[in-house]
Amino acid sequence: MLHHVLFDLIGSLRASLKDAMLEGGGLDEQLHVDILLGDTTYETSASLPGEEAPPRVRADISLEWSTWAQSAYRSWTLGEGLDEPIDVVLEVALRVSGLRGPAMSAAAFRSSLPSQSPPLVNHEVLELRTVSAETTIDPDEDLEELSLEAVYDVTLSLDENELEHPDSLHEALRRLSGWIASALVAASDLTARHRAP
Repeated sequence: MLHHVLFDLIGSLRASLKDAMLEGGGLDEQLHVDILLGDTTYETSASLPGEEAPPRVRADISLEWSTWAQSAYRSWTLGEGLDEPIDVVLEVALRVSGLRGPAMSAAAFRSSLPSQSPPLVNHEVLELRTVSAETTIDPDEDLEELSLEAVYDVTLSLDENELEHPDSLHEALRRLSGWIASALVAASDLTARHRAP
């Protein structure tokens, strides 16, 4: 089997989401490779157990592995050393959709969410970057639905310790999955009274 730290990250993320009892959130797992630039992106989503399909509250998660990271990792595997840590961009978007009734502001949604995650790799944390609101109008039924999204991201710097001992990444991603689960619960509690019957 091909060994690669990106696959270790993906495997650890998948296992930790399962350990946190989160389910697939409607977005199929996808692995994209940009054939022009060489960047690789892994995407998946997670929702709480028992959510309807598609889930109204979900987390979309992505890992971005740049062509530079691949080049540096290849050099390291060939014994050429590592001049600086290899960066992997992690993004988590918490999304709530299908809200009706009294309008909920993006500010109220923001106040219910944490500003950052617990420490992940080398004490790096996901930081809240943007909160947005989107209104969709169904012209046939004259209904408005509100969707809210909060986007967190961080650049994880993997040094030689993580590259030599990729199992250490599993603990960091286990903390991440627990944090995602608690954030989804907070978003569900806040929005439950705004859902249509």
